[in-house]
Amino acid sequence: MRAWRRWRDELGEDVDPNSFAFCAVHNRWKTVLADGLDPVTIGDILTWIGGHAPARHPAHRAQPRRGLVTESSRVGNPDAVAEK
Repeated sequence: MRAWRRWRDELGEDVDPNSFAFCAVHNRWKTVLADGLDPVTIGDILTWIGGHAPARHPAHRAQPRRGLVTESSRVGNPDAVAEK
């Protein structure tokens, strides 16, 4: 949730709410592309993060779905938001 909110704040007010949460970056020119991340890239990112996560964090935070629910609850969102 923190990353999502920070990203949305950086993009500004005139962003399409139906746009991708995180966009792909061109591997050579390092420019942001209009497309979202594909499932293979997301899997690679999660694998990399899991391999570099400090051991002191609870295991459920390493799992994206549970981690998002935990962070959503921690920042005060109602349960209905997390369930959606």
